[in-house]
Amino acid sequence: MPISLSDVEFADFHQIATSLYEASLVPRKPVMYLACRDLNNRDASIAETQEFCEKHMWGSPSENWVKVVDTDDSQPNKIVGGAMYELHETNPFENEDGKRPIAWHYPDGAERELVTQLIESGAIPRRQKMARPHIFVQTAWTHPAHRRRGVAALFMQRIVAEADSRGLYCWLTATPVAIPLYEKYGFRVVTFGERRASLWEDEQGKDREGRVVDEEYRAQWKAAEERILPIALVPMWRPKEGVYIPGVTKKPWEE
Repeated sequence: MPISLSDVEFADFHQIATSLYEASLVPRKPVMYLACRDLNNRDASIAETQEFCEKHMWGSPSENWVKVVDTDDSQPNKIVGGAMYELHETNPFENEDGKRPIAWHYPDGAERELVTQLIESGAIPRRQKMARPHIFVQTAWTHPAHRRRGVAALFMQRIVAEADSRGLYCWLTATPVAIPLYEKYGFRVVTFGERRASLWEDEQGKDREGRVVDEEYRAQWKAAEERILPIALVPMWRPKEGVYIPGVTKKPWEE
């Protein structure tokens, strides 16, 4: 069953969302809650993931989607994996407007605030350490029924080849089980940890967006914590050309 790599078209997103959702269940990856609300509801999760990708991860010149398809005759062109990476040839944070990355795909309330904080906390290490040209691997996955077939090798080879041809660093956040894969392509762990969110209120009893933090809000927050957390994602970086010599190679944020 041969596989091949190609660029994504907009019409692919339903298949991509389905493949992403199914990959998130084996093993279960709570990080998918950043894109959809209920992993136990298959149809709703796929629809929300598709909408999230179409609205928030498509259309920018920096965004590059690639797909791996199975060319077997019984199910031709089935998407079995892929990746989206952002290509930044200048510092992407230089002209930031300071606005919070609000989780608009969640209904207004404690749940939206919690997910917004999780998105914020995940962005902090990259903003601190990659304020320079680089490639950011936003998402990458392989369908569980097609693992150990070289699917990830196809999209990772494409990503690192582009980085090396342009002399760029790379950055991604990995689930713990994926760390060995990325290490094969020259990525190195920055730090271990979990995404953080904390129930916060000001002196007037309101959260950062002005919502009243009452008992109902607190109950919603607690329920969201129990459903979504913990989310373990490990920041990783890749030196230019993937070459790292201990004691010699300087991390770019230490220069």
